[in-house]
Amino acid sequence: MKKKIIINFIFIFLLTNIAISQNQKCTSFEIEKIKSQKIAFITESVELSVKEAQSFWPLFNEQEIKMNKLFSEEFDICNSLKTDNLSEKIILEKTDRIYQLKIEKAQLEQESYEKYKKILSVKKIALLYQAEKDFKKSLMKKVKEN
Repeated sequence: MKKKIIINFIFIFLLTNIAISQNQKCTSFEIEKIKSQKIAFITESVELSVKEAQSFWPLFNEQEIKMNKLFSEEFDICNSLKTDNLSEKIILEKTDRIYQLKIEKAQLEQESYEKYKKILSVKKIALLYQAEKDFKKSLMKKVKEN
């Protein structure tokens, strides 16, 4: 579970302008390159038309920014829980916030899905989810190889 959170954190921040890892920072050029690869991968996998892409990408990018903020906050809270000298009250507040963030992420995904249905067919939405998963796998494979 802990490994999955760290992998998701790295992946998400690689796709935004705040890439962080333990031993290196990605340059903005590397981040933009990954973003471009992701856009091309999803566009090709989902077979977005020009019209669909014009409506889809602004929504997708907005959702990614919001989701990144939620993941970042959750990651920071999880890291702050590593301190041994926290009171029960503070630990409770932090863990309550983690679960609230999980709810907010689920709500954001639901909102995005509803918006995507207005632009894309259900088949293309399914292809989108698979493309995101496949892109994440390929990115993580590259990270592991390096």
